[in-house]
Formats: sequence, C-alpha cells, structure tokens
Amino acid sequence: AISTVYNYFDKLLLTYLLGFQSLAIYYVAEALPSHIVQQTKAVLALLARPFNTKNRSFSFVWRYVKYGFLISLSLSLLLILVLPILIPLFFTTTYTSSIGIAQLFALAFIFQIPIWLFEFYLQSQKRVRSLYIYQLGVPLIAFIAYPIMIATAGLLGAVYTRIGLHALSFVTLLILARRQS
Repeated sequence: AISTVYNYFDKLLLTYLLGFQSLAIYYVAEALPSHIVQQTKAVLALLARPFNTKNRSFSFVWRYVKYGFLISLSLSLLLILVLPILIPLFFTTTYTSSIGIAQLFALAFIFQIPIWLFEFYLQSQKRVRSLYIYQLGVPLIAFIAYPIMIATAGLLGAVYTRIGLHALSFVTLLILARRQS
C-alpha cells in the first residue's frame, strides 16, 4: 500500500500546492522519459536470466551494474538531446515549457538500470529483509522530501526530489546488496 501512495504522492502534492496547470506540465515532462524507462525495464527483465541462480556473488552483479550504469548514462544523454524534438512533436505548443523539466527527468534515468539490477539480485538471493528495508525506507523519505521541496522550489523541487530519490535508491541498494544477509 505504501508503494502505491508513493507512486502518486508527488502528483497529489503538485495539484494541491501548485494547481492543475503545474500538474499538466509535470505529466508531460514525465511522459516520454517514463515510457522509455518502462520499455527498458521490459527488455532488462528478459535479459535478467543470469540473476536467477542463488549462488551469485556481489562481484558478479557489480560487473553488470557498471555496464548498466553506462547504458543508463548513454540513454539519459540521448533523451536529453532528443526531448526538445519529441515533445513538440507529440504535444501542443502549450507544453513546450516542459522540455527543460523533461530533460531533468532524464537525469533520474541514469540510476534506473543499476537499481533494477540490484533489485533482481536481491530477489534472486531471497534477501527479503533487504528488499523490505529498501521498499519502506525510500518511500518514507519521499513522504518527507516531496512536501518540503515542492513547497520551497515548486515544480523543480518535485523533479529534484525525484532525481535525489533515484540516487538514494541506488546507494541504498548498493549498501544492502554488499551486506551479507
């Protein structure tokens, strides 16, 4: 239940604190990067077979995480370059102000593939306690960070919080994956 609320908490706060126009810009800015992220996750899930064995070490996963980070970085930079072309192509000129915000959203993608790889690793190792710590800890921090950042920095505060939460997720999963269960 906490993860469901966590997924929509930023949007609820934006609507409440800044109004529907800011929410519309936020949705447009988030739309293309989020769609590409979901497609990447589907492909990555197909390629995650090496993680299905219980006897994998952290060094095995770390090798994949480094490559995943490079792929995420490349896709993020590509998104930053392509979004100024795609947003006017798919949306009306009203939403061209969301191009810069969408480019910032693309920065959060840098951590996405490594996060998924660590999640696959923890699931394959049946490290349930570590997964619970991650799945409860990051949303709880989000519930504190989003109201503060949106109230102080507005729409950009929501984007900065999202980027920060992705970085925090990466660091948290790195620590949890290195720790012996």
